[in-house]
Amino acid sequence: MGKSRNFALGIICIGLLSGCFPTTSVVINEKPTHKVIVYDGEKLTVSTKNRTAASIGSKTISQPNDKSFELLVIAENKSASEFIFNTESINVTVNGKSAKVYTYAERKKIIEKQRDIALIATALGGAMEAYGNSMNAGYQTTSGSFSGTTYGNYGSYNTFGTYNSTTYNAAAAQAASAQSQANTNNQMDRISQNSNSNLSDLKYSYLKASTMNKNSAYGGSIIVAAPKLKKGEKQLIEVKVSLGSDLHSFTLQRRFDPK
Repeated sequence: MGKSRNFALGIICIGLLSGCFPTTSVVINEKPTHKVIVYDGEKLTVSTKNRTAASIGSKTISQPNDKSFELLVIAENKSASEFIFNTESINVTVNGKSAKVYTYAERKKIIEKQRDIALIATALGGAMEAYGNSMNAGYQTTSGSFSGTTYGNYGSYNTFGTYNSTTYNAAAAQAASAQSQANTNNQMDRISQNSNSNLSDLKYSYLKASTMNKNSAYGGSIIVAAPKLKKGEKQLIEVKVSLGSDLHSFTLQRRFDPK
């Protein structure tokens, strides 16, 4: 019965996620002057000029409807003079309005801030939980009832009632507090580990400033700020990549995935 119930709940959760939280994708509108290739498992659209080439790929495939999207951008200097390639080399508009391309430093700061907020919230919640558990475990109440008959010179009479007794068990309180603190420490460790993993991924995948010498290639992921899609809406995205004196243009579309 338990397995059937868990399976049914899983089906309900999947249905809710797919029905109530539609996903979005960014697709590239290919032009006759572009070439489509696959590199290291990534589908890339390549714009080639005499001295440079720029490649772009979508990293936003069936992702939640968020306030940003992710792209992969690669630059190649075939014969141009040395130039710097970074996020400032990439200009993006969404429905004709300029969109922010986050730098590596900005994304790093966002991840660190999210980590710090989560750690503070977990520490405060843990302190409150430890105090509550300590109080519940430390103060132990016993209750009962009593009755009896008393005899005297003028006869007898019955007495009865109830009683409550509260005692404080310091050892139980300390043990409950220690367990709560251990749970909090484990939660904080997981938050730090997840954050460190995200920072490591960012370091090795995000686009950072690089000097492009002749016959060199370099690229990385970028995050672009954009409004959430409204129901039935599509976003027209224009990406221009400036490499030396060359300008490479791409047109993309962000849309809801078919149900």
